[in-house]
Amino acid sequence: MAWMTCSPEFVSEDVDSVSCRIEVENLDSMPVDIWITDVYFAGGKIYDRTEGDNLIAPNPESLMLNPDYSEIFTFTIPINGELQKRVPGGLK
Repeated sequence: MAWMTCSPEFVSEDVDSVSCRIEVENLDSMPVDIWITDVYFAGGKIYDRTEGDNLIAPNPESLMLNPDYSEIFTFTIPINGELQKRVPGGLK
């Protein structure tokens, strides 16, 4: 199970980054390795685990979760020109 929250929720002209956290929980009876594979923001792909031109760097890169345990990935999305290129229609 996983869920993501970001702050601020809405980007305005004075916002230069968005901080996000993904909380993951292992509901299984066995330990499990978890990685972030793809992240999309405003309809554009900003992270792909298999590529090197990512806009974000998840911390940590992977997690080993024991049964009935939860942990958090964090990352910051820069609001800049490179992001504008990746978002269909641009950020407004």
